Amino acid sequence: MEFRQLEYFAAVCKEMHFSRASENLCTTQSNLSQQIKFLENELGMPLFDRIGRRIALTEAGKILLDQCQIIFERIDYIKGAITDLKRMEGGRLDIGILPEMEICCSIHC
Repeated sequence: MEFRQLEYFAAVCKEMHFSRASENLCTTQSNLSQQIKFLENELGMPLFDRIGRRIALTEAGKILLDQCQIIFERIDYIKGAITDLKRMEGGRLDIGILPEMEICCSIHC
């Protein structure tokens, strides 16, 4: 399972239409359909019911969509945390003073 496949799956779920989703993703409809098919094959279940030109999420598709939203939120959090670390925002600074002064403090950012 690839992250890109999850992004493609989420885009199809948002549009509920392969052609519109492929346009939004700047890819071909055949590539999008192939990636969804690879994902379905890996999971061993269809993610969409294809009813003529319309599609609907299967139960497996609903589970995957819920989990995709969690994955995307976690990735956004990771990116933000790494960006904060790069900027040195947040964190902890401990300052100690020699024992004869008997003073110690911690500063939390």
